Amino acid sequence: MPATAPLTVPVVDRGAAVAYVRKNLLSRWRLPFVFLARLPMGLFAGLRVRAISDEVCRATVRYRWRNRNPFGSTYWAVLGMAAELASAALVIQAVHGRKPSIATLVTGVNARFLKKALGETTFTCAAGREIAAAVEQAVATGEAREFATAVRGVAEDGETVAEFTIHWSIKVRAPK
Repeated sequence: MPATAPLTVPVVDRGAAVAYVRKNLLSRWRLPFVFLARLPMGLFAGLRVRAISDEVCRATVRYRWRNRNPFGSTYWAVLGMAAELASAALVIQAVHGRKPSIATLVTGVNARFLKKALGETTFTCAAGREIAAAVEQAVATGEAREFATAVRGVAEDGETVAEFTIHWSIKVRAPK
């Protein structure tokens, strides 16, 4: 039997890949183009990434006429988009530029709404280290990984508006 060659993963400059993601997500001028290409409703709803680091991402959405519900607050799906963006930005940062690429999929969302979302709501996901570890495990083993990220939405007055748990699945794609 012929011996199988060990899985070799090309070395990628993670610092450059992370810097590229952060530059595009934090730029007031580049983010609309990212949204047009990848998440058009995010542009329409007014989503913004306010901060992103290795550990934490903060995304905001403002209560406006175009994302309101009939009850006088931000529509729950718009809140969900902002929560997913806070989590997804950390996932994108961890997988961007990988060779072979990594497939990502949201497999579930749990939400709890605690008060009306009026004004600006800030969603914070602090699972960056856990996401990076899951990606590294998937790359090392070649097996799919599943993980969950907690995201908390806070109103301008500091009160919690909503809590989300975003469930993710990642898998290293077969090299082409």
